[in-house]
Amino acid sequence: PKFAEEACKPFARRFSAEVAPRLLEAMLGLLAASSRGRWVSRRVRQLAFAYVDSAVEVGGLYKLLKPHLEFVLFDCALPTLCATPADLRRFRDDPQEYVRRAHDPMEDFFDPRAAATSLVADLVRCRSKAVLEPLLGRLAGALDAYAAAPTVDAARRKDGALCALGAISDELQSRAPLQPHVEALLAGHVLPELEGAEPFGQHGLLRCRACWALQRFAEHPGLARPDRAPRVAAAVLRALGDADLPVRVEATSALRHLLASDVGGFDEILRPELPRLLDACFRVMREAASDDVVQALEIVVDRYGKDVAPYAVALAQRLGEAFGAYAAAADDDEEASMAAAQCVEAMAATLASLDDNDDNVYGKVEPHLAPVLARIFEASGDFIEYFENGVEVLSYLTYNGAAPFSDALWGLFDRLLAAFHGWAYDYLPDLVAPLDNFVSRDTRRFLTGASASGEPHLAALARVPERLLLPEHLARAGERDAVKATHLLLSILHNC
Repeated sequence: PKFAEEACKPFARRFSAEVAPRLLEAMLGLLAASSRGRWVSRRVRQLAFAYVDSAVEVGGLYKLLKPHLEFVLFDCALPTLCATPADLRRFRDDPQEYVRRAHDPMEDFFDPRAAATSLVADLVRCRSKAVLEPLLGRLAGALDAYAAAPTVDAARRKDGALCALGAISDELQSRAPLQPHVEALLAGHVLPELEGAEPFGQHGLLRCRACWALQRFAEHPGLARPDRAPRVAAAVLRALGDADLPVRVEATSALRHLLASDVGGFDEILRPELPRLLDACFRVMREAASDDVVQALEIVVDRYGKDVAPYAVALAQRLGEAFGAYAAAADDDEEASMAAAQCVEAMAATLASLDDNDDNVYGKVEPHLAPVLARIFEASGDFIEYFENGVEVLSYLTYNGAAPFSDALWGLFDRLLAAFHGWAYDYLPDLVAPLDNFVSRDTRRFLTGASASGEPHLAALARVPERLLLPEHLARAGERDAVKATHLLLSILHNC
């Protein structure tokens, strides 16, 4: 009731006193039925876990929940975290679908595993005195049981244990007394899965989960020790070449987290392996639509800067191909849409790593990037979600590329202006940089050239500030847009 608005407080008090406890009892009953083998739908189980989770922080409901904590945690939540036989079959027979489900944000609204994971995390965060010690004991027991007898059932339970450890990773890493215990678990049960040491490494699902666990503990000081960081890097490199696609996908995410971490010096350890890292990312991009993979490629480019220059053309080619594939599936696949956006961001990051135009590198990457930008700037506006990043890529091409510009780049000039007049009116501040580059760096073509429709480039560009600065348009134009419009006029006056 204390969180309710004043007008709702009477209802909230009555709901809290009379209805909420009965609902908690009903939710526990549903979870109990499911734990005993009775059929309960995924959606109902997800909602039941979510309601129990909401009771963790409410004092009155937690008093009712506390006597059932052991049952909720060990008989309901932890078994739900374990991989199912259906997960094993999907991992083996349809790895693309396994990856899609693992990275689909919509799954969180229907998957009881996501709700159970949240429940475990919140119990440890809010009620650690009652939960943490017995939970760690149970998880350690599952890990040791697999090490002693690596059966399929033991592998499923270990998967659930690693999932639970990842869910409470923030809490574990914030408690100094637990650091040696966590370090021992990582060194004894996570890294061996990726290294293939007997009896570990037999199940692809566990190799995949081990990569996921490394992501959750990438900042742990135990992984950054001078004698262990090279071992961690070697394990991730091995996983990048794994035979199973889901393992490679999670390995690229683990790579991203290690390179982004502030401990361990993993960027220097992995620097000699740059070609291998790029090849691994390219391979996964061809096989799975995952924005995590493209993010990994982007951080590789960001971390290694000038070292990436020799691979810039190959990067541009692969990113262009990947964007085409992801954008084609974006309408029906949210993951593909995000991956396409990350591709354009990675293009900008690649160009940002090139300090100059040595060996006409911009001219070599342009044929791979210009078709992507042409699609983004289409008159339909279907790719508006990629527009800002596309404009950034064009800014790099026109600022650093050799002048006079190619016909392909001038074609993008026409498309950019058409987009502004059609659907990109609000993006004027982003458009000023590339438009100024066209005026200042290829002035002769700007003054003498014309669009496909015959309109001179000068007249076409002049219509942009006209759209904002004429008296009949000033009411709609904001101050910032009006200032940017004058910048275009100044560019024309200064250069022409």
